[in-house]
Amino acid sequence: MRILLSTIGQRGYIARYFRAELPPHGSVIGTGNTEHTPGFRSCDSALVVPDITDPDYPDRVLKIVESERVDAMLTLSDTDLGRISSFRSDVEALGAAAFFPDQRQAEISLDKLKTHDFLVESGFRTPATTDDPAEALRWGPPLIVKPRSGSASLDTFLARTTEEIRFFMGYRADMIAQEFVDGAEYNVEVCGDLAGRPIRACVWRKHESRRGETALAETVDSDEALTTGLELAGRLGIPGPIDIDLILAEGRPAVLEVNARFGGGYPTSHMAGANFVRAIVDLTGGSTVEADFGYERGVVMMKELHPFAHRVGS
Repeated sequence: MRILLSTIGQRGYIARYFRAELPPHGSVIGTGNTEHTPGFRSCDSALVVPDITDPDYPDRVLKIVESERVDAMLTLSDTDLGRISSFRSDVEALGAAAFFPDQRQAEISLDKLKTHDFLVESGFRTPATTDDPAEALRWGPPLIVKPRSGSASLDTFLARTTEEIRFFMGYRADMIAQEFVDGAEYNVEVCGDLAGRPIRACVWRKHESRRGETALAETVDSDEALTTGLELAGRLGIPGPIDIDLILAEGRPAVLEVNARFGGGYPTSHMAGANFVRAIVDLTGGSTVEADFGYERGVVMMKELHPFAHRVGS
């Protein structure tokens, strides 16, 4: 069995999780746009590909799927997700299981206005959101202002005054404003089977992040968060992992964002027994995987920096 992790970046731990679950002679292939990609160190083989924005990128990825006889493909990058979702059917036509969304699902995940509209149309509570600076000013502070297509919490601000709303809405061309909801923040990670039916899930709270990457988190018990996450995942129908951000305000969940990939906090779920990787390996091998939403509460996940040397040309 051969697993392709597209744009592995710094998440070598995902490759190590897969290698631990693969059958004998299984392998993990990682891709990146430079030979100095840190995650390559944890893969069985590593392939340098063009930039995601390069016109040749889709053909290069599909050639890898074909020539490497890839059995399943996932991505670890929002930017890559937007690109590979457009040729998901081509990946499947080559015989690989695609554990990532199609183009419509990807747009709902990546475009925060479309996320908001989908949530409202589907009956989920979510903060009011606008891309109109005048409307944001009418709402008044406090507001969360962030990019419509942002990732990893980059350029996300809490605007506490009218002046800050005006300034941050002009910070980039695609800024949106979101109603500030005061409450406890939760992450719900869900793994869907190839038909998009939820089969694994975990709820945790983030205590610390570095550059948008979860660095400290703890699994918790929250029926409200878990139920909302499972209902939303089922409505979206995305194969593979998704990470849902929500807030519990006065006991009621409000969904903030949906990331249709492994989130930076996935090790929390994995170490608590919600093993998405095992489920994906079993599904790829043709096994039926029954839904099991159990996980251990009170597991604290921490990350440490681990420097290593790479010899140029090696």
